[in-house]
Amino acid sequence: MQDLFAVSLEERSDWNLVDLNYKYDAIRNGYVLISENGSGDFYGFKVVNGVCDSKIYFYDHEVETWQDSTHSNLFDYLEKFALSN
Repeated sequence: MQDLFAVSLEERSDWNLVDLNYKYDAIRNGYVLISENGSGDFYGFKVVNGVCDSKIYFYDHEVETWQDSTHSNLFDYLEKFALSN
């Protein structure tokens, strides 16, 4: 079961999008983090020429690399993890 962490711009939120992207700067390099799975892995958008790609990518903390995911866009990701429950 995938944990879905809601992104937030609230300053006191545990998942403040801006703060966590700064906190995980080394992981984020070239990506915008949008979610974590609770096990140290992340989902995010790849940044190409200053614009986020619509495809969702997966950061695997065990191999410390970004990989393609099965999610073609944010709706596809949300449909699987948020809208199906």
